[in-house]
Amino acid sequence: MGDEHGDLWDACRPVHKVTVSILHRKHPVTQAVWKAVMDGENPSEFQGDDRPVERVSWDDITKNSCLNCGA
Repeated sequence: MGDEHGDLWDACRPVHKVTVSILHRKHPVTQAVWKAVMDGENPSEFQGDDRPVERVSWDDITKNSCLNCGA
């Protein structure tokens, strides 16, 4: 990560490696489960209780510890 070509500002140097880790659950969280845990809130564009919830941010997920247990 950084400025490999030297055409950006000093804050982009030096070039360095970055490791990104993303946590995934074994099974998608359905919209029915999301609504039960999040007091009826459903941000999904494609509605349906059996569909996976989508259009959620990391902050949405971490604000409720019930969704964090049992990855």
